[in-house]
Amino acid sequence: MRTLLLLLFLTSGLECAAQDLFKSIYDSSGGGIGGSAIIKNNDGTYTVLGKGDQFKMMHLDSAGNLSWTESINATNIQLDEDMAADAMSDSTFIIASTGYKTNNPAIYYKYDIILAKVDINGNALWVKSFGSKTSQQQLHNLKHTTDGGFIVVADKSDSLYGAFATKAYVVKLDPGGNIEWSKGYDRPLYIDIAYDVAETGNGFVIVGTTDSSTINVGSSGFMIKTDKQGNTAWHKGYSAPLGIVKSVLKDGDFFVLGGCSVRHDWADTPGDAVLLKTDSNGNAIWTKQYHFDHRSEATKVIKASDGGYLILGIYGHQINTYHGNDRCFLVKTDSSGNIQWCKIYGGSALLYTGNSVQQLLNGGYLININYFSSAPVMLTIGTDSLGNNSGMCVDTANPNVYSPVIQGSNIAFPEENYSDTAFSAQFSVDSYFLKVVDSCNIWPPPYVKVPNIQATKSFVNLYPNPSVGIINIETDIKNYEVEVVNALGIKVLVRKANANKLTIDMTQYPPGFYTCLIRTNDNAIQARCFILSTK
Repeated sequence: MRTLLLLLFLTSGLECAAQDLFKSIYDSSGGGIGGSAIIKNNDGTYTVLGKGDQFKMMHLDSAGNLSWTESINATNIQLDEDMAADAMSDSTFIIASTGYKTNNPAIYYKYDIILAKVDINGNALWVKSFGSKTSQQQLHNLKHTTDGGFIVVADKSDSLYGAFATKAYVVKLDPGGNIEWSKGYDRPLYIDIAYDVAETGNGFVIVGTTDSSTINVGSSGFMIKTDKQGNTAWHKGYSAPLGIVKSVLKDGDFFVLGGCSVRHDWADTPGDAVLLKTDSNGNAIWTKQYHFDHRSEATKVIKASDGGYLILGIYGHQINTYHGNDRCFLVKTDSSGNIQWCKIYGGSALLYTGNSVQQLLNGGYLININYFSSAPVMLTIGTDSLGNNSGMCVDTANPNVYSPVIQGSNIAFPEENYSDTAFSAQFSVDSYFLKVVDSCNIWPPPYVKVPNIQATKSFVNLYPNPSVGIINIETDIKNYEVEVVNALGIKVLVRKANANKLTIDMTQYPPGFYTCLIRTNDNAIQARCFILSTK
């Protein structure tokens, strides 16, 4: 995908100033939209691929204005949270997600992997799904391959191995979505998950994490080298501080792995983002560990035009029951992993996650980010070569960088050959009513105005969201104060109320992202984020 995108950039004569692109895309019907990828086409336009309850496709002109939107809805299948997308060599796109059957919700949901191939104009060419009748499959990533097909990495949970044991699951498909081979790489009684894959001249490398499902021995990152048919040539396991590998980049004869020092959930154990460079046989050359003041995880690594690396990741922690403080970080390093600059995109009591990043011909970057208000909103931003956008507030960070020693060892992953088959799925293609807000300065500095929210079980309903100016608040709280702050943390209005319903007129305020704080006795006990849109 990265090679294809670079070729598209080089052939484009319409390269715009990246830092001028800043768009927020949301579902005007009230649902959410999660981002997966943004592709810059060779005519200077953009294709944005995302999903909510359906696959969603958007076309933006060179200025970021929305031209058209369409959705693909597979019959009798609901899409789960996970999603991946990639551009194919024939100018088509593949979108994939985990899907679950809803025909009999009284029984345990059956999870499969569903894929859709679409052309550059948003026309669906086919939709297919695959999975075993006796297992659950969960998608993590996919990449196009040089033969015109693509390869999917996932995990497969099989009842024969227990409810908490999974296998790293890899499926190779031809250009028509037909399965050529599918394999599981498994340490029995271990949780093995494949997160990313890279194609080599004679096969593939698969990366992920392995962890015992029975005893707490700590997780380890792994890399498996295979031939073109998925047969293992060698495998490596990496000790702490690389407990999970989320991204792999083939850099000439080397591999660069990005991940985290621990595998545990965000609420459990803090961890650091980790970058590991290996030789062609998976032996560690150098390691860099980036320690922020809260947990961080590298999710995407790409090669920069100057020979260094760009790391996209998640940084943050849980601050109370209802709101996270996850933010997106972008780290630029030299060719040895030393930090040249670091930027944080995000705000307090909000949730931001980075999905994809690309470098443009002018040295800037395109970033696809999810912002969570009452429903997910997709943010598409462009930056200059230092990660800045002319229309937004960006927080800088200076994480400590360590050079730990990571030991590599051979961890045996027995293979299983599967006979999975991809089935064509019935689907419909519909116009989808998405809107774009060109909203500047939506990211406040961290911990502005919202750090001391006292978690309560009080009911608060804010609607409509998005709104063109009139905001209604319903709550079971008595004698409260409503404070609305803009995205810079600046207070724009205050209202006192002693009734269960309050209406606020914000038609005089500019479009953008706002936070509504419900206060009693000078304590913020609830926060609701909303979008003020144009009519």
